[in-house]
Amino acid sequence: MRIQANTEICQNMVERSVGIIMALVPYIGYESASKLAEYGLKAPKLCQIISERGILTLEEIGKI
Repeated sequence: MRIQANTEICQNMVERSVGIIMALVPYIGYESASKLAEYGLKAPKLCQIISERGILTLEEIGKI
């Protein structure tokens, strides 16, 4: 039996996780990251929010 990850579900889980913010701290600073994490607890799709605010592009987030 072979196990295969559902990439769509995994991507969705990453985008909704405030844990992703910790990976961004070296790039955007702790203060900005903590504000985003606080906001992210109330809103879905953190990556989209970060991109819309002009902090990092979706491509930059993907590389990080």
